[in-house]
Amino acid sequence: MPVVTRKQEAKQYDGTNGQEIVNWLRIMELFTDDGKTLTFGNEYEYYEILVGWWIVRDTGSRSFLTYCTPEEFAVGWEVLDASA
Repeated sequence: MPVVTRKQEAKQYDGTNGQEIVNWLRIMELFTDDGKTLTFGNEYEYYEILVGWWIVRDTGSRSFLTYCTPEEFAVGWEVLDASA
C-alpha cells in the first residue's frame, strides 16, 4: 500500500530572513524580528520562532501549518526532491 501526503514546503529561520518568511506565508504579518526570535501572526494568533526552527506551509494555499525545532524537523519530516 502506498504512503501519500499533500505537498508541503518548509523554510528555516536563520535570523535574517524573517520578512521573507512572513511574505512566503499567506495572511500573516511580521510583529518583531530581532535576529534571534521571529514573531509573526494575524489578528487571531501569533507565533514565536527561534533561530534554527522550521516553518511549514501548505504549498497550494500558502497557509501556515506548523513550526518545529531542528530536532523535531529531523525526526518528523522527510525532505523530498523539490521536483517531486
